[in-house]
Amino acid sequence: LAVRRFGELEMRVVDAPHPYNLTFLHESLPSHGATPYIIHSHTIELVYVTKGKMIGRIDGRKMDLCEGDYLFIPSGVEHRFETAGSSVEAISIFSPPMDFDKPDARIIFK
Repeated sequence: LAVRRFGELEMRVVDAPHPYNLTFLHESLPSHGATPYIIHSHTIELVYVTKGKMIGRIDGRKMDLCEGDYLFIPSGVEHRFETAGSSVEAISIFSPPMDFDKPDARIIFK
């Protein structure tokens, strides 16, 4: 699977069954890593943590997430993820599917 990077976040597209209008990504973030704050203009995202721990900053709220936790992020909601002493792996599901040539994520500079 081809690796894509968004800052320190490493992403691999996971092949999904064709009838579904979704994109599945296997994502990993190293220890002491972080993503920038972003907003998806029309894509919703579901994040399921498969390994490790991270902090989600969602619409101004801090959420501690660990293996087995999931998080739903509606479109238009500012979010960011960061790790402390351990790395994290997660599966993110996007609907509608991501178009890597025309990303709908906008970086928010703080």
